[in-house]
Amino acid sequence: MRWAARLFQFLKYSHFAAHRKACLRLWSLEDRAIPSATVTSHVDSDPTTALAEFGSNPSPDPVGPGPQGPYPEIGDFVWRDLNGNGLQDFGEPGIANVTLQLYQNDKLVGTTTTDAMGRYFFNSWNVTNGTADTADDGMIAGVTYQIRVAGNQPNLIGLRPTIANSGTDDIRDSDMTATATGGTLDFTLGDGAYYVHYDMGYATAATIGNLVWSDKNNNGKKDANEVGLPGVSVRLLDATGAVEVVTTTTAADGSYLFTGLLPGIYVVEIAKSNFASGAALFGCSSSTGAPGWPTGPFEGAGTPDGSVGNGADHGMTTDGVVRCRPVTVMAGTMNNQAIDFGFFRPGTLTGRVYVDVKANGQMDAEDVAGVAGVKVTAAGPAGLFTTTTDAAGNYSFANLPAGTFTITESQPVGYRNSTPNFVNAIVGPAAPTTVSFGQARTTDLSVKMTARPNAVAVGGINTLTYRVKNLGMLDATGVTLLMPLPQGMSIIGVDQTGAAFDQPSQRASIPTLAAGAEAVVVLRVRAHRAGTFRLMATVQGPAEDVMANNRSMVWSVVGTPWSPPAIVMPAKSAFLASAFRR
Repeated sequence: MRWAARLFQFLKYSHFAAHRKACLRLWSLEDRAIPSATVTSHVDSDPTTALAEFGSNPSPDPVGPGPQGPYPEIGDFVWRDLNGNGLQDFGEPGIANVTLQLYQNDKLVGTTTTDAMGRYFFNSWNVTNGTADTADDGMIAGVTYQIRVAGNQPNLIGLRPTIANSGTDDIRDSDMTATATGGTLDFTLGDGAYYVHYDMGYATAATIGNLVWSDKNNNGKKDANEVGLPGVSVRLLDATGAVEVVTTTTAADGSYLFTGLLPGIYVVEIAKSNFASGAALFGCSSSTGAPGWPTGPFEGAGTPDGSVGNGADHGMTTDGVVRCRPVTVMAGTMNNQAIDFGFFRPGTLTGRVYVDVKANGQMDAEDVAGVAGVKVTAAGPAGLFTTTTDAAGNYSFANLPAGTFTITESQPVGYRNSTPNFVNAIVGPAAPTTVSFGQARTTDLSVKMTARPNAVAVGGINTLTYRVKNLGMLDATGVTLLMPLPQGMSIIGVDQTGAAFDQPSQRASIPTLAAGAEAVVVLRVRAHRAGTFRLMATVQGPAEDVMANNRSMVWSVVGTPWSPPAIVMPAKSAFLASAFRR
């Protein structure tokens, strides 16, 4: 009988043979050199049928009882899947000295080891039912078994069960299911059969990982001064993102690594628990790559492919968690350590540019009006950010990286600062930072004078016109216009609107000059001596903002009065006149 078993062992490993789970059915043979019955066999033309068949109904040995063969038997090949595709390709070798254990339920009933070519089998020679009588050893038809292979064996170090049932070719695929500690293969034994092509492929274990870091400036890239974040929980999910494969925690330098993975497609997730109060990422947001904005090239539709790129954020916020795009580790790309996640602590800066009615530098109850259209600038660790106040004077910066910022307002026309126009403030994630700016309304007085004409003779009359205007936002009270005249000029007439001129002091008082209003004083003066005169006008008022336009000047030229020259009669004319009288 032993020679028959060895014959079938040879047939079993002939790869011209046949389909997975192909079976041989046997008659019992006597233990002698030449079998007493003729064994017939065939190779079915249909590759989906059995390799060979020796009768569907085993019958007693025609010569008499004798030792039985090892069948039923299952087995085939443990091999190295070099390209990780889950299929036996040409040139991929077997793995020797791999121990396989056969279990019936939780009972160990058999153990075997692959030979130098990676072949193995289970039959009555290595499967025991645990009784003293060896006659009932071997596998039993209709019983469900499981082959278990521990992953910590010397010849499997660094390897992982390859993809199971890849494609449609049952002869070339792997039938093992990966587990956390190795792999298993489940089957139910048929009746008196020899099963081939229960194959088990092993590929180089895949790895995925890299870094979770503090992206302080939210530019989506790890800069030299930025550090990793420890204690962050990282989950590895299957391709659907619905099933957790394994979880880990970042090390002190923010690094993480998933090892011993099956070839395939995965999703890396920063777990939602990281963002809870007191957790490693509390108050953090995923890098956007656009400081000051909630979205950008590293957050949203533009998230980079997780298969390439090192030191760049691959995260995308989804339903409160941060995930990368699906990562493929397969067929030569079994190591992907480029899956990085940057996080920054966003801060919000808000404030208001308001009308400070009392000009006291405080926001009082009556300070309800805002100043619209004021440019506000925040300069900090991530650069320069600008915005403009709305109709109510409010402004806001969201998603600023936490840090110290200098906030500056551009001075609006018609106001003066009642508070400093730049402030240093810390913007952090705990609560919005508020910086407001007070603006007091101003009385911006201007004066402009003219002289018509600006050149007269002695004794001539010059008309001087003085115009005082309030260019500010606030009514001006107690305004004084100074109009000194040089010696040699006297006032002969005054016209005035909105002002009261005092001739002895040569000044005009304006009790109230409303915002945008104008007061006019017109003096008519006579020039009494020749010369070039500089005429000045100065306006004064309380709480003025702009002083450059408070003075005006003109020049006036006064010349000698003109008279016709005397007529001198020539001598001849005098003679003729004398003669005429005679």
